[in-house]
Parts: sequence; structure tokens; C-alpha cells
Amino acid sequence: MDPKFRKKDGCICLFDSEDAKKVKAEKRPWTRALSPDEVKESAREAVEHKGGDPNNEEHVLGQHKLQFGAFRDQTFKWLAENALGYAGYVVASMSVESGRSDSNNNQINKRLLEKYVSQFPAGRYAIRVKKDTRSSQPATTASASTQAASTSQQPSASLQAAVNVASLHDHP
Repeated sequence: MDPKFRKKDGCICLFDSEDAKKVKAEKRPWTRALSPDEVKESAREAVEHKGGDPNNEEHVLGQHKLQFGAFRDQTFKWLAENALGYAGYVVASMSVESGRSDSNNNQINKRLLEKYVSQFPAGRYAIRVKKDTRSSQPATTASASTQAASTSQQPSASLQAAVNVASLHDHP
């Protein structure tokens, strides 16, 4: 039940898939975030329904649903497969955000997303690229930085090569 990370010309894709673009275009209305317990129970049920092991933390995390943003209600696994750049951006942004504007449920959801994405070389790569991008850019408006989350430039070949080698070792 590992995510299938998209690649183009041997490089991890950080831009949105066509499916992700469609979800973004829906402009879903705001809804209150579910409690972490509700999200976890729903994820466990989804894993069981797919024939997986509900005691496997990685599989359950993959079925957690995002509780905020343009991809709200999509699973962490779907996000990793379809909008890895956005996932990396959210996690990279956590270190500079105070969290005051987030509900406790959203803060927990973001921490669990970080835990899930960080398990995979491609996820760690996306986070690193987004952190590097944030540190090398002047301050921007929120809408401009959100747009940059999924349209970032491809990173250096050496960083990409390190991810490709690491992915051979971490997850066969």
C-alpha cells in the first residue's frame, strides 16, 4: 500500500497530477476538521475495506484524510501520489508557522502528514526541496507561496540522484 510516486525522465514529480488539478478546481467549501480519533477510525476502516492490515501504522496513515486546504478529504497516500510538491510544502511550512491560525485538529493532521510523507525517500526529498525553496526566496504573499507549492522548479540533479539511490534501498 505504498504510494506510487510519479516520475518524469527519472525524476520525482513535484507538480500536480491532472487528478490533483481537477480536485483543486472544485474549490471545496470550508468544513470543520474532524477530530484525530475520527480521522484514524475512518482510515482503519478504509485499510480493512481494501484488504490491508489495520494494525500497520504506515497503511493506516496512508488512508488518513487531509483536514484542510485545497486537497481536503483526500488521503495522505493520494496526496503523495498526486500532489507531492504540495505535501512537501505543507510540511516545510510547519517549521516557520506558529500554528496559531490552525485548529488543534489541523495541527495534529499536519504532524501526521509529516510522519507519513517523511517515511519515503521521495517524501523527504519533496520536503527538502520546499525548505530550500523557502529559504532562497524573499517573503511572498500567502497566495503566491501556495501557488509556488505545486509549481516549483525541479531541484538539482545531485539531490534527485540521491533520492533515486535512496529509494532503491528504503522501499523495494
